[in-house]
Amino acid sequence: MGRGFWLEPWRLARDSSGQMLIEVVLAITIFGAVGTAVVLGVRTAHISASLVEDHSIAERLARNQMESVFNQAYKPAESQPVAYDTLAEANACGSSTGYSICAVALELQASDSYEGTVERVVVTVSVEGRAVLVLETLRAN
Repeated sequence: MGRGFWLEPWRLARDSSGQMLIEVVLAITIFGAVGTAVVLGVRTAHISASLVEDHSIAERLARNQMESVFNQAYKPAESQPVAYDTLAEANACGSSTGYSICAVALELQASDSYEGTVERVVVTVSVEGRAVLVLETLRAN
């Protein structure tokens, strides 16, 4: 154990001085990549939650509108679609948050097996001009 043993740790420290800078740069890069991934994940979750909320409200409005159409008197259509009255809550909702409802019906051709009239009722719910939900059903008179 001569003099070389005691100098060996100092020589290692002096030779590895550039490694510390590389390690710090590498650690900052890894933390930056992980941070970016977390921010992108939170942003995607926020956008998805907003879309789910729009669709949920639109579904409730469409079902209520469809029930309202079935409670209204039958309006015969000759060749043009007939527009049914929309719900008051949809108009109030449309003025404050951008939701709008359109309920139209088109009479279908008479069938040999059914003597009455059948119409196809289509309820469309839009948010700020973008159709979110279209609900269709048949109504017999």
